[in-house]
Amino acid sequence: MLIQIVKHDCQIPANTGVGTPESLEVEEYQHFFSSQLADRSVGCFMVLSCFSLVVASRRYLGFAVVSLLVEINSVFLHVRQLLLLSGQKNRPGTEITTPRPSVTYRMTSWLNLGTFLVFRVGTLGWMSRWLAGHSDLLPRYVLLMGAAGLSLISTMNIVLLYRLLRADILNNTHNTDKDH
Repeated sequence: MLIQIVKHDCQIPANTGVGTPESLEVEEYQHFFSSQLADRSVGCFMVLSCFSLVVASRRYLGFAVVSLLVEINSVFLHVRQLLLLSGQKNRPGTEITTPRPSVTYRMTSWLNLGTFLVFRVGTLGWMSRWLAGHSDLLPRYVLLMGAAGLSLISTMNIVLLYRLLRADILNNTHNTDKDH
């Protein structure tokens, strides 16, 4: 909205609240949640479809249980998000100078990355290998649902890993290089 105002040289009435820090924060949160809504909706649809197959057929329960290991990383993703939303990313008193991540945020960030690699990348890699190794034993529709679901979730995880690395790891090394 701010870019549209600058590009089109629009006049904003003083009583609208547009452009104030409070309205910009609300817009940022709205953008954050709306941008992730499509990703999560598609992912949830695919996961629910696959779990519905497990429930309806009463087969592949072990495969479904292993897929739940991915959710262990979600705990750290949510804790990280709560730290960001509560403003506890940086150490107190460093906001004006060079912001330095708090110990809690750094630990959460590294635990998040570690559990991401083990429980997301490792689990989805194993699931892909299992699906490929047992493809001749599975009905075609199960193989297609599994391959589509794993492809979609793996793509979403690659994007998520890139965002996490860019936000937490690459950003910190870039700031450290500037300081020296």
